[in-house]
Amino acid sequence: MGLQNHNHNALCRTSDEVLRFLKLVDHPNLTFLLDTGQWAGSRGASGEVRESDFLEHIRRTASLARYVRVKFYNPAADGSEPWIRYDEVFNILRGVHYGGFVDIVYEPGKGPGDAGEDIRTAMPRIVKFLRSKIAGGPRNYC
Repeated sequence: MGLQNHNHNALCRTSDEVLRFLKLVDHPNLTFLLDTGQWAGSRGASGEVRESDFLEHIRRTASLARYVRVKFYNPAADGSEPWIRYDEVFNILRGVHYGGFVDIVYEPGKGPGDAGEDIRTAMPRIVKFLRSKIAGGPRNYC
């Protein structure tokens, strides 16, 4: 069973809440799924900036992650996501020797009046961007 952080007034929207939940359950069958775009402090699917530093939440929980979801809402020309600093995210993951899966979640059109880009044109850029971030790490990384 996996616990995923989520910022919409959910059970685990901060690293404190994730750490407390995992400690209370204290069971080897419960794993943590780190969602880069759903922390308090990130824009998340709501498009609203929350009140805390989402990168700090990632730093505090990355070593516990067995699965990472990378969010993209409005990818730039190079495939990067303007609202998530993936250079920093991947440096954090490298720092804890994360070797699990990285799952891409594309949620286009999260801005007011924005229908979003077609997945067929956005996804190739996103994948190329992520491969460049992963290629910069150790051979056993991702």
